[in-house]
Amino acid sequence: MGSNNLLDLVIFAAIAVFLVLRLRAVLGRRTGEERPRPNPFAQPDPAYVDRAPVVAPTKLGPVAATPPDQPLSLEARVQLLRAADPSFDEKHFVAGAKTAFQMIVQAFAAGDLATLKTLLAPGLYADFAGAIEGRTKSGHSLLTEIRGPVEADLEDARVENGQTQVEIRFATHQIHALRDASGAVIEGDATQPIEIVDLWTFARDPRSKDPNWQLVATDQPA
Repeated sequence: MGSNNLLDLVIFAAIAVFLVLRLRAVLGRRTGEERPRPNPFAQPDPAYVDRAPVVAPTKLGPVAATPPDQPLSLEARVQLLRAADPSFDEKHFVAGAKTAFQMIVQAFAAGDLATLKTLLAPGLYADFAGAIEGRTKSGHSLLTEIRGPVEADLEDARVENGQTQVEIRFATHQIHALRDASGAVIEGDATQPIEIVDLWTFARDPRSKDPNWQLVATDQPA
């Protein structure tokens, strides 16, 4: 009788080990280094991405010698940027920029400084944080909603001061309204979306192992 009980215990123990291993395979395990927010520019598995051909490193001397009346085409500027940063993939970058755009717009409206700090360069973050602080002290709140798709086009690519920089032109329809402490709209319209066009510049150090790009400048076309 005792041997039967021992055999039962061994069988149940084996089943328990099997279930634990299956749960780990399905759910994964925490390492203590998980990022609280996804990186919108994280590279996907290369096996599932049609990557543009990698261009061999190119000396930048001929670019400086190009006559002012013969500017480089956008395609040529992208090739120079890719020479400095072979990991750059235009299609993937634009998709990541769309996600970053929505995250930044929503975080600014909500006053979410934690999200903004991960996506903005220090100087621009200080500007955004100052605007949020002023809005809060005034008792104002910002309503921003993106209606419809975010259209994004690569406008420029360059290498400056050791950084690769990419300028994206965003076109969106947004609800944009500033409310006072009583909830009354004092600027914008809380019901009617308007078309907004932005020019945002993202940058990163291609020598860094960090794949993140940060927003370094915002502008609007003239």
